[in-house]
Formats: sequence, structure tokens, C-alpha cells
Amino acid sequence: MLKSDEDNLAQCIDLLTKAAIEMMLGNEQAANEWLGSPLDILNGKTPNSRAQTAQGCQEVEDLIKRIRHGVLG
Repeated sequence: MLKSDEDNLAQCIDLLTKAAIEMMLGNEQAANEWLGSPLDILNGKTPNSRAQTAQGCQEVEDLIKRIRHGVLG
């Protein structure tokens, strides 16, 4: 049985939260603030709001990876 889109989205958001906490060196509060802050690179949307679709979730995951590797362009 395949997972529903809602289950996949919930799993992706959970992974994004964990990745953001890791990006913020274990600081959960800083990660949650970042996830809830509008970002120019996301056209003024927050990572949390952008991650409400599968494509948006992938974009936020890619952004976190780029930030962690120092690639911001």
C-alpha cells in the first residue's frame, strides 16, 4: 500500500525540521525561527509555508543542503 501524499508531506516536513536543527548546530529554537522566517530566496515565503507541497519541500531541502555547504547562489 502506498503512503498518501499527506503522509509523505508529513515525513518530508519532519526531515526538514531535523535538517534545520542540524544546520543550526543542534539549536532547535534557532531552527524553528529559521523555518518560520520569510526568506528572499523563497520569494518572501517561509520555509514552512513553501514546504506544503512535495516540490516545495524538495526546494527547502535543497536550500538547507546548499546553506550547509556554503553554496548560496
